[in-house]
Amino acid sequence: MTITLFMDPGNNNKVLFAECEKDFVDFMFSFLLLPLGSVVKIVNPGKILGCIEKVYESVENMKETYLIENIDKSLLLDPEFSPLTDAFSLLHSPTVGAPQPEKNHGCSYCRHTVTCTSGAKKEEGFMKGKGEGFVKGMSTYIITDSLKVMPKTAVSILFLIKSFGVKNSHLKEKVVVIGKEQV
Repeated sequence: MTITLFMDPGNNNKVLFAECEKDFVDFMFSFLLLPLGSVVKIVNPGKILGCIEKVYESVENMKETYLIENIDKSLLLDPEFSPLTDAFSLLHSPTVGAPQPEKNHGCSYCRHTVTCTSGAKKEEGFMKGKGEGFVKGMSTYIITDSLKVMPKTAVSILFLIKSFGVKNSHLKEKVVVIGKEQV
């Protein structure tokens, strides 16, 4: 994954926002697949969660036109916890628009064949997803220093630059490559 950081050289190179593609936004939104989406709903706003609330609000406010077809926001905003989810699920999106196994039959995130409570096996192919993610790749996205995510538009860039009080010509760009080790 590659992101471009936009920094203010007059303020100790403070990162104002980052420009990224679909893969990084999908990665960020996937953190809500953990029970964090449910936690954000029940914890008082502004308490202990820090910037994860901004990620949650970004999903809430993301227009349907930027989301993958047939994606249900509740998957991210109110996820069901699965004890079978493994660490690699953060790098892969869930199945979108595919038939879902019955409850207690397995995990569509880790894509393993699983034995249900009756002892019958579900075929691995039934649970495999397309790995499409959450947002469409037709747009570039902006992530603020508080982790708010929005589609990149001229209006959003101008708003951010104005809100930070920085002149566009004074911004410094830095391209950062993020691999599995950094994730």
